[in-house]
Amino acid sequence: MYPSSDEVPYQWIIEDGYGIAQGIVTIVKSEAYDGSFYERVCAIHKRARRKGLATFACSEINNVVDPKIRDKLIACIDKSNHEAISRMEKLGFTHSGYRTPPNEHIKIFHLKKQTMSNKVAEATSTDASVA
Repeated sequence: MYPSSDEVPYQWIIEDGYGIAQGIVTIVKSEAYDGSFYERVCAIHKRARRKGLATFACSEINNVVDPKIRDKLIACIDKSNHEAISRMEKLGFTHSGYRTPPNEHIKIFHLKKQTMSNKVAEATSTDASVA
């Protein structure tokens, strides 16, 4: 059974320079904040890590999603995943809290109200690990 478009309003395949699928990035309804927010989910194949593909894909979300969703877009990241936390901060997200038990080890990040172009350029050029 596939989720409805209300549950997954955006979904992209991450491809390398040869058009070969390397991962997926999507936006889903989040369970955080009583389900009133959307969460980015990015998964990339091990062979494609550290090439900037996930950073680019995650940054593109900010440019193409409906503003109503973008204003409620969060990233939920395990507090031990320092690479992903660094990535979200470079892309303009700020730590805003933790999920509720039993997921209290999950940090929640919100997109800062600012232009993204400089943050995206900086993140994709200086750090190519996975988000």
